[in-house]
Amino acid sequence: MAENQILMKESPTTVVALSPSEVTVVSLETALSIAMRAIEVFGSRDKAMRWLRSPIPVLGNQTPLAEIGFLGGVQRVENALLQVEHGVW
Repeated sequence: MAENQILMKESPTTVVALSPSEVTVVSLETALSIAMRAIEVFGSRDKAMRWLRSPIPVLGNQTPLAEIGFLGGVQRVENALLQVEHGVW
């Protein structure tokens, strides 16, 4: 883990590390909620973090972590996760 990462802990076994630039435009609670939902959908922390940091076509080629900083972005990211979860990708 890099020195400048923020650790967010949801449970004793799940820790999510994000850089400060990935969470400055939204509350830590919102970023944590999205990260934990992605872990739930993808089944692993590594897969979820890769998705959160990758440009996603349905999000206008923005990363989900960047998208949540825009008006309505949290809902768009949640919708994208629902699409992944239900195989509509």
